[in-house]
Amino acid sequence: MKKRIFNWSASMAALVIAAMFFTSCETDASEIAQLTEMKAVATTAALAPTSNYNADQVCDCLTANYPVEALTAAQVDALLFMREEEKLAHDVYLGMHAKWGTKVFSNISNAEQRHMDAMLCLINKYKLDDPIGDNGIGVFKNADLQALYNMLMEKGSASVEDALAVGATIEDLDIADLATRLASTDNADIKAVFNELTRGSRNHMRAYYRNLKNQGVTYVPKNISLATFNEIISTPNERGGSICGICPNNCIGNGPGNGQGNGNCPNGNTGNGPGNGPGNGGGNGPNGPRNGG
Repeated sequence: MKKRIFNWSASMAALVIAAMFFTSCETDASEIAQLTEMKAVATTAALAPTSNYNADQVCDCLTANYPVEALTAAQVDALLFMREEEKLAHDVYLGMHAKWGTKVFSNISNAEQRHMDAMLCLINKYKLDDPIGDNGIGVFKNADLQALYNMLMEKGSASVEDALAVGATIEDLDIADLATRLASTDNADIKAVFNELTRGSRNHMRAYYRNLKNQGVTYVPKNISLATFNEIISTPNERGGSICGICPNNCIGNGPGNGQGNGNCPNGNTGNGPGNGPGNGGGNGPNGPRNGG
């Protein structure tokens, strides 16, 4: 239906290679949140920005491994909207961490920054105007998202329990919005990014659910079905690979556990997480020791 720059087989190979970096990192975030909030124990695996995460490399990989395809009006709207919705999550979580000092918010806000980066990669790839531009924290071009941000910040400022419920509400909405927009796109790069953002949001939902449960609070989903919600909270955190082997430190790898660095990481890029099964995850270059994905 659309003119493709790369042939179909190359696109399919790219889909396998570019199992995205978001989910594996967010697995750590939600697990860290569970340990920190429910058990109050120290952890050395706190997710934080690291020197070997390079958003430009992620963008280069998205451009090189996925075809440029014509965009419909619905797809343009989806890219612009999700860019700002990921900013909403990031900004609210920063505000909730500043208000309550609760670690789960800072952990997940870091992951939301990577979501924002990925959306900007797509926006730049398709030469669209970034709706965020120079807007600071809490400032949105989309009027509905601006109103939602204001409401969520007010609600989350009432108590820690309300703040955690706000986090669950955002992930609930994000999962629903991504599903709606996935249904209206067949572009390989957009689908790949949206699917990984969805997996990340499911992990975030699990983290907020655990923390709310620890506070004795029951969360009822408002945007996804109860069946979908129950499936999310009853299943383990999801792990992913990394787009072209680019992943911050402390991520979990899905690559080979046999000590061989024969996966996707560029020379000199090393992950610090354990491998957890067969596959083609990264290491320290093509022939280096395997330290994670």
